[in-house]
Amino acid sequence: MKLLKTYLLILALSLLPMGLVTPAIAETVQVEFKVVNMQGLTDQYKVRKILSALDGIEKVILTDDNDIVYMVFDDELSSLFDIKTALAAQGYPATEIKSL
Repeated sequence: MKLLKTYLLILALSLLPMGLVTPAIAETVQVEFKVVNMQGLTDQYKVRKILSALDGIEKVILTDDNDIVYMVFDDELSSLFDIKTALAAQGYPATEIKSL
């Protein structure tokens, strides 16, 4: 049985350079969404802190005028569900999510 596993590993590694077997590669995702209840600098600070605490978050940009958040994250380490859940748990639900 161990010999079979070794042969399968060798076969998989030999097919890798030919492009027949490709490793999973994470993507960087850019999204824009509106955050409800974000009304001042204190709320912006809290939202930035919540998002920055999540794994895979690369950039968070908050706008002053209309509560819009732009962010870039690694989809292998985090997901939109994680982001929405973290914000909603702290009283800042995300709406109008758009991929960029």
